[in-house]
Parts: sequence; C-alpha cells; structure tokens
Amino acid sequence: MSPQVDTVTTLIPRWKMLFRRKFQARRRMTREEKAAEELEWRRINEEIELSAEGVEPLLGAYSGYSVEVTAMLIFPFLNMFMMWFPMVRRSVRFLQFLNLKLRRRRRHDHTSARRQRRDGVRAPHRRRRSRSSTASRPSCQ
Repeated sequence: MSPQVDTVTTLIPRWKMLFRRKFQARRRMTREEKAAEELEWRRINEEIELSAEGVEPLLGAYSGYSVEVTAMLIFPFLNMFMMWFPMVRRSVRFLQFLNLKLRRRRRHDHTSARRQRRDGVRAPHRRRRSRSSTASRPSCQ
C-alpha cells in the first residue's frame, strides 16, 4: 500500500497542473505566459522523474515494509498480553471514568460558585467562633 501512496503523492503536482490547464477560464495568453507555463510543466515532470530515480525510493519501500513486518510480529504478543491481563484494560477504563467524573465535578463547582456570586449569595466559609465560646474557655497561662 505504501508504494502506491508514495506514487500518488509524487504525481499530485502534475495532476494539479493538468486540472488547471483543463478547467481554467479560456483566455488568450501571451508568449511569455505560455513560455512560463511550459517551463512550469517541464519543471514538475523533471521533479517527478528525479524522485523516481536513485536509491531513495528503494530505501523508502524497505523502511515501510520493515515497519509493517515488525508490527505483524508484535501484534500476536500484544493480543496475548491483553487477554492474559484484563485488569490492565479495566484499570485504564476506570481511570478514564474517574478523570471524566473529576472534570464534571470541577466544572460543576466552578459554575455553582459563579452562580452564587451572581446571585449575591456568599460562599460558605469556615465557621467563626462566637465570642461567648472563647470567653468561657480557660486560658492557657
């Protein structure tokens, strides 16, 4: 699949130029404009030919295939690990659930505090001791 994707991505500039030529509004071009367009067309084709030559396409194909083969070799072991240790999956789900729950709680706390400020209700603070309770308590002297 990877070589086909590489081929398509290299041919995209050529296709853009063809579509531009085909669907552009028909107008008369000067000699300079025609020469510039022809020069652009040659440059695009030359880049495509240069990208197909040399060792780079071979190295790209080799690296792509080596990654795919490595993935195919690791896949069965990864599946066995997931089957043998189902608690890992459950703990991940549980942690995601807790994170979602905490986010909802924080959002609710912020909105309720905003609502209280808007309505003029004071947020509950720590209880203050009444003067009578401090007076009746023996001092530490």
